[in-house]
Amino acid sequence: MKDSLRKAHRLFKDNLPGHGATIEELRVGVEAMFALLPTASDVITEKVDVDGMEGEWQILPESKEDRVLLYLHGGGFMYGSIDSYRIESSEMGRAAKARVLSINYRLAPEHPFPAPIEDALKAYDWLLNQGYQP
Repeated sequence: MKDSLRKAHRLFKDNLPGHGATIEELRVGVEAMFALLPTASDVITEKVDVDGMEGEWQILPESKEDRVLLYLHGGGFMYGSIDSYRIESSEMGRAAKARVLSINYRLAPEHPFPAPIEDALKAYDWLLNQGYQP
C-alpha cells in the first residue's frame, strides 16, 4: 500500500495545474492516481441512470436499506469521477452504515456554474422520487 500511495502522490504532484498541466491532463492524472488505490473487496457497485446522469450505487455489508448518502466527488467541479473517488465514497458509506449514491455531475469549464449544483439537486430529487426520506 505504501508504494501505491507514493505513486499516487507523485502522479498528483506531477499533474497539478501549477505545473503547466491542461485541465484534460489534470483529469487524466487524477484518474490514474486514484486507480492505484484499491476499493475494498466487499463493496458491491451497481450502475444506475439518475434521470439521464451516470450514477452508481455502492453497497457495503453494513449498509442499511433505508439509509443513503448522496456523494458528490471532489475536484472543485473541474475533475474527478465516480471511479476516482470510489474508495473515499464507499468508506464514508461504511462509516455511515449507508448505501452510497455517487454521481458523475457535469464538470467545468465545459459546463460552468450552476451546472454541477443543478446535477446535485437532480440526484437529490431522484432519491426522493425513489422513496428515500430526507
